[in-house]
Formats: sequence, structure tokens, C-alpha cells
Amino acid sequence: MAEVDEDAILETFFCPITFEIMCHPVICVDGHSYEKSAIQEWFRLGNVESPRTNAPLASTIVIPNQGLKKAIQAWLQRPVATSGEGGGGYEQSSDHEQDDEIDAGPQNSGSKKGKKKKKKKKAEGGVQLSYDEFKKTLLCPITNDTMQDPVVCADGHSYERKAIEERFSHGNKESVQTGQKLENTKLLPNIQLRQGIQTWLDFSACKGKEVDAVKEKARQEILMTEAFSRELTPEEIDELMSKLDDAEDVLKSGLTPPCLRRLVENNPKVAVECLIRLAPSSQIPLFLTMLVASGMTPQSMQVVFSFS
Repeated sequence: MAEVDEDAILETFFCPITFEIMCHPVICVDGHSYEKSAIQEWFRLGNVESPRTNAPLASTIVIPNQGLKKAIQAWLQRPVATSGEGGGGYEQSSDHEQDDEIDAGPQNSGSKKGKKKKKKKKAEGGVQLSYDEFKKTLLCPITNDTMQDPVVCADGHSYERKAIEERFSHGNKESVQTGQKLENTKLLPNIQLRQGIQTWLDFSACKGKEVDAVKEKARQEILMTEAFSRELTPEEIDELMSKLDDAEDVLKSGLTPPCLRRLVENNPKVAVECLIRLAPSSQIPLFLTMLVASGMTPQSMQVVFSFS
């Protein structure tokens, strides 16, 4: 899987017309979402084709895309760690700046948007980097599971397609979110939200692998440190050696020439295996020199004999 960063998620929130993050996304009959003022201007100029596909549109009616709007807001407002004085602070970073909108009046009719003032806002109650609020916006209000095929209903909210279709098939024609009777049961694919969800899942998978790698490295270093001071169990030895494939792994585990003597005294088998892995590296002479210089013991003689 290719590496996915946060920018990739942010890009799914851009309006296809303005190429800016949407503040008031509305969904068109083509299934794509646009900044409300931008698509209205598009239609006012006489365009009847989709800005995204260039195909003729059956209707110029747009519906507020509440699901996408909530996802965008939650993403922009997620707490981000800062490194200012005092440490441990959390505020919104550059792409979390909140916009005070200034509508483009008649004097600005030639531009797509008026200027915006930016301000930074402290993330309330943010004690750690968290995507929890964002993840909640990706859940179907019916199934409470992350949506795979989100569709927009007449109420402007998004649901998992199968779940809302089943609800309609049972005669339920009221909005799940508001309880009010729906004008119709037409469904529009929420394309940008679906793209955002898929990108988020890819991003989460990448982050999960990074976390696993950090945990793996930490466990490896803990076992090696323990091996300097006590005899490891057979199970611990097997676990440690399974994490040390080559010289680079051994060096990253925390083993240094001065520590080799202690490893030899407590876990000669581990020491031999580490030296075997270090053999192709330029570091091996230094390790052996340090071991001999520290004074030969029965354990160190056994290790040198086994290694040679």
C-alpha cells in the first residue's frame, strides 16, 4: 500500500470549481459536491453540465451535504500537538485555521470568493492527538458503522446505501436524523465523502503499521536491555532473535561494544547469535576487541570459540 498522509484526506474536501476547502458543500445530481456559492454561480452563468464530468445535468437542484460538512469541520478542528513553551499544548495547526467568511458582494462579483480572515483556535478539551470526532462523522446513523457506500437522502444527511434502502422498503419515509417526513426517497451517491472515507481508511492502515513498528522496536530494545542484566527465558531468547535479522537490527537493538561483556555473561547464546549477525559489518572488529580487552572469562571464551 502506498503511503497516505493527511494532505490526501484534505484534498477530498476541495470544491471542484474553486479548488478550495468547502465551507458549505452541496451535492448535485451528478453525485459530486461543490461549494454552494460556486455551483450557484455556475448555474447562473447558464451552465447546465456537470463541472466535474461535463455531462448534462438532469436538474440544477442541490441539497446541503450535511455529512460531508460535518466531516470537513471535524477534520479541520481535530486537536494537534504543539511544541510551544510549557509543552503539551494542543491547538489547530495551519490547515486547522478557522475561516471568518466574508461573502463576496456585488463589488467582488468578478472573484469566486471574498477574502477571509484567519484565526487560530485552541482545541477545547484536547489532551492528545485524536481523530475520534472525525471518525464519528463517518458512521452511518442507522448502522453506526463506518460507511462504505454513503448516499445523501432528501434530508441532506448521509447513510449507508443498503441501510437506508432497507428502511425505505419497510415503509419508513421519515428522516432518521430529524424525524420529519422526507420529500422523496431519492438517493445520491456521496462521492467526495466516499473518497474521504477510503482515504482515511488507507491513512489509518499506514498509521497502524507505524505504531506497530514503534511497539516492535520498543519491545526489542527492552529485551536486549534485560539481556544485559539477567538470563532470558528460552521464549524470550526466541522472541528477541526473531526480531534481529541482520547487523543493522542488532545495532539498533541497543547492543554496543561496552555492553557485549554483560550480554556474554548473562546470555552467551544471544551474544553468539548477535556476533554472527554482526560478522558482515565493519563493527565486528570493535566488538571482538572490546570483549577480549575486558578480560577473558569462561563465558567469553565460549562465545569467542563458538563464533570463530
